[in-house]
Amino acid sequence: MRGVDRAELLDRLPEDRKIEQTKMRFLRTTTGALINTNYIVHVEPEKPVKGVAAPLATGSIATLADGEKAGFFSSIDDIEKALQTVVPAGPGFMLLRLVLDAPEEKEIQRLPVVAWRIDQYSAVAHPVVCEDVSDMTSFDVLQPTGEVVNGRDGVVYANEADWLADARAKVNRDDRVLAKTK
Repeated sequence: MRGVDRAELLDRLPEDRKIEQTKMRFLRTTTGALINTNYIVHVEPEKPVKGVAAPLATGSIATLADGEKAGFFSSIDDIEKALQTVVPAGPGFMLLRLVLDAPEEKEIQRLPVVAWRIDQYSAVAHPVVCEDVSDMTSFDVLQPTGEVVNGRDGVVYANEADWLADARAKVNRDDRVLAKTK
């Protein structure tokens, strides 16, 4: 990438991206360089390369503000997630996880929510925690008020005990359905 004056590059950015200039997020390219995401103007899937094994040809190509191209091993979905707005969470929000086959006192895992990742299409705020929760299909969040909100369907429980009773009932119902299919 040729050298470009920062002010000149910022002038080329669309107005809505200029506001974000203070956010500095970087993605590593296939050459090992780090690219400031504020300078990415377009991303598309990498075109398959004849003779290159499929796992190596599943990345993306980005067009930068100066017209240069940059390759990424990441999929468009991964790049899109990296570009989502993340805002800090206020104190007192906890992601709740029902732990099956645990003693009753350890049945609920409470993970502090440290931030919210805003989905740009649905405007839904997804909790960000410091543990891997990729196996979770629903995000039940204990609010500072004591209410629990189910992130999948928006059901609000008055308190953690009501949420726990419903979560246990769902597990028992799922177990009965599973037993009938065997």
